[in-house]
Amino acid sequence: MYADALMRNDYNRAYSFCSPEFAADTPYGTFEVQQKSLTDSHGPLKSVKQQGVSVEGEGAPLQWHATIRAELSYARKTFEVVYELRLVDGHWKLWRYHSD
Repeated sequence: MYADALMRNDYNRAYSFCSPEFAADTPYGTFEVQQKSLTDSHGPLKSVKQQGVSVEGEGAPLQWHATIRAELSYARKTFEVVYELRLVDGHWKLWRYHSD
């Protein structure tokens, strides 16, 4: 759903999948500029292919987090992004991401 929103350039919808911590560190305007910069530099986002997932729980009470590696293919460049998610009120939310 997050990837679909990015491919449609629906940054508002993509941002709705972000955690409160992510939103506190990255206001919507900054997020939108980052995403538009990628499409301006590399062309439209054509596909997002999941490369691997790991899910772990730790602590007491148990707190779940997931790491997703994905290949993002833009018209002129393909690169890997690592997304880290946290379980927030029963929903997986984007906590942070980075490219390798």
